[in-house]
Amino acid sequence: MKDCFMKKFALNLSAVVVFAASVVASQSSAIAGSIFYTAHVDPQATSFSTPVGLNRFDTSLGTLTDVTISFTANIVAEVDVFNSTGSSKAFTNAHATIPVSVVGPDGSKASGLAVAGPFNGTALVGFNAFTGITGSTSGSDIVASSSWSQYEGSGLALLTFNFNGDTGTFAGSANNGVFFGGSATASGDVKVTYTYNPPAVPEPSTFALMGLGGVGLAIGTYRRRQAAAGV
Repeated sequence: MKDCFMKKFALNLSAVVVFAASVVASQSSAIAGSIFYTAHVDPQATSFSTPVGLNRFDTSLGTLTDVTISFTANIVAEVDVFNSTGSSKAFTNAHATIPVSVVGPDGSKASGLAVAGPFNGTALVGFNAFTGITGSTSGSDIVASSSWSQYEGSGLALLTFNFNGDTGTFAGSANNGVFFGGSATASGDVKVTYTYNPPAVPEPSTFALMGLGGVGLAIGTYRRRQAAAGV
């Protein structure tokens, strides 16, 4: 009889220890999390400003610790070279520079310069179009904590960001009488990243006390049964 009870006691004690250990492990995994949302903007002729909708941070996930807006962008440019002289002219360092940016709902701004080129060539007399010149850029900005409330919400609530491609500049080096101009399109991906702490859970010490309480309860039960049995 005693041996049977001791076996049950040992099993109960093991269950308590396993429970306490598993809960502590769950607590230790409750570390900072991160979630992000992205949207793509198709190529558009500069200059433009396109609204983009991205999800707010769902406050049921926890408490914000950081908000970052970012983007990557690609441009395709045409660099035009007009030669007003009477003979072909060489040119160097021809390029297009297009400012690209993303502005968040609170005014936070991530920006960069996309440069297509440079390249060298020869301009015939008159108008010369050099097409398909590509470039890229990226940028990011950390949102001030005082503005985080503007990024919070629940469900499928969206925020409006603006993806911007400016007209830019077109330039190069050549003799007098050679002029540069051009046009470009820009496309890209807009991203907002939320870093947060999950909802608070009890400290490991709390679960340790729970485990010790369970052990004490099992021991007390064992002793009472011993006394009742006259052992």
